[in-house]
Amino acid sequence: KSLFTEILKDCQRTKDESKLAVAYENLGKFLPYGDPAKLKNLELSFDSYEALKMKEKQLDVLSEIVVIYFMSDWTMAEK
Repeated sequence: KSLFTEILKDCQRTKDESKLAVAYENLGKFLPYGDPAKLKNLELSFDSYEALKMKEKQLDVLSEIVVIYFMSDWTMAEK
């Protein structure tokens, strides 16, 4: 987790939006289920990809988000 966090901070410092989106995505994907930061980082990645108009990457991240909802919040997943 600390390595991903360092990479994320470096991307924020350099203001490289595409690398930042990937860093959020990777951190979100590799955190364990149940860690609240997992969903938050995936959502940040989704928003970054949206701003970059990278629809395919948005769909990849959205599929990860849906899995989290199905595993933890059936009410939200049904929406």
